[in-house]
Amino acid sequence: MSPQLFAVYIDDVIKAVQSVGIGCCMRDVCLNIILYADNILLLSPSVEGLQQILTVCETAINSLGLCLNYRKSVCMRVGPRYSAHCVNIKTINGNVLNWVNELRYLGVFYRATLCVARS
Repeated sequence: MSPQLFAVYIDDVIKAVQSVGIGCCMRDVCLNIILYADNILLLSPSVEGLQQILTVCETAINSLGLCLNYRKSVCMRVGPRYSAHCVNIKTINGNVLNWVNELRYLGVFYRATLCVARS
C-alpha cells in the first residue's frame, strides 16, 4: 500500500510543475515532468524555463516536508546547442546544479548530444 499512498502524496508536485505551462512538446503532448517513485526528471525547452520549473518543483516538494537532494541533481542539455555554455541552475537555497554530459535515470544512461528528429 505504501507506493500507492506515496503516489497520492506526490501528485501535488506533478500538478504544480504542470501548471507552469513550460515543457517539451512531442507531437501533441507537452511534457515537463517524469516521475517514478522519488526520481524526478524535469524537461524544458530552455535553460530559463528549466530554472522556473525547478523552482516550482522544489517549492512543492518542500511544502510536503521533503527536500531536493541537490548533490544528486544534475542538468543536461540535448539538441543542436548541446555543447553550448549554460548559465547555472540554482536551487531555492542557492545551491548550483552541475551541468553534465551524461546522466543515469532509472538505470538508463543518457548522453548530451545532437538529437535528430525522425518522422
